[in-house]
Amino acid sequence: MNGGNQSRVLLVGNPGVGKSTLLNALVGSAKFKSGVSFGKGLTEIVQWHEHNGVFYGDTPGLADTEMRKKAAAEISTALRATGKYKLVFVVTQESGRVRPQDVTTIKLVLDALPEDVPYGLVVNKVSSKLMQTLTSDSQALRTFFTALNCGHRATPFFHFEQFSAELEDSDNVVVSPGKDFSAFLAHLPQHVIEPATVKDVQADQYAATIEAFEKQLDALRQNAEEQKQEFARQRAQLEAQVRELEADRPGFLKRFFRFVLPVIGNLL
Repeated sequence: MNGGNQSRVLLVGNPGVGKSTLLNALVGSAKFKSGVSFGKGLTEIVQWHEHNGVFYGDTPGLADTEMRKKAAAEISTALRATGKYKLVFVVTQESGRVRPQDVTTIKLVLDALPEDVPYGLVVNKVSSKLMQTLTSDSQALRTFFTALNCGHRATPFFHFEQFSAELEDSDNVVVSPGKDFSAFLAHLPQHVIEPATVKDVQADQYAATIEAFEKQLDALRQNAEEQKQEFARQRAQLEAQVRELEADRPGFLKRFFRFVLPVIGNLL
């Protein structure tokens, strides 16, 4: 499966966030094991499946205590497969709050990569009520966005995937990908990742990193001024990325925000 010109879509996220279900939707069949699992994640090793000339990859999650070291090694291996990557982190939320384990996973994986590697964020299983809140309340959106991007470089490539009752407590169900998710993935830039530039994902830093994030997230919730400053930092990063992308592909971001990310576009 190695090859510098091979197109790859790699999903990274913790157990239960719905990576496998999203991948099954993209390839049109139950190639990736998905469903309810008690105690640990269903994915234990990196799985690749080719569909229409693209290799889609599923990875184990770092939040699984028993599997953490192996999961870190598997993710590192997946990032060294060579090719043109679309890297996507999949996360969920709890009552509208960002989960520290998701932010920790994002940071540890990004720390293993060069800073110029673009990535996308999918917030999965979003209820219709929360979606309505995020699309109508700019302060709620800013709070959520700031928490999810704290401690690591932010990304303008962001998607909310609504919860599907059809998938609840079901194993290996295949549904068609939503048009918004398909558009998000289509617009996400590819990037060639050279294997030699990928560091090992540091599983032994997980405990200290999540502890630091839990404190930072609590501080952001309780301190409006600190939240404002963190959002300003993230916004500056996003605007720099937008300028760079616009220079390379004129009009790209305008189309992207108009058709794919009108919610996040309102933050810039």
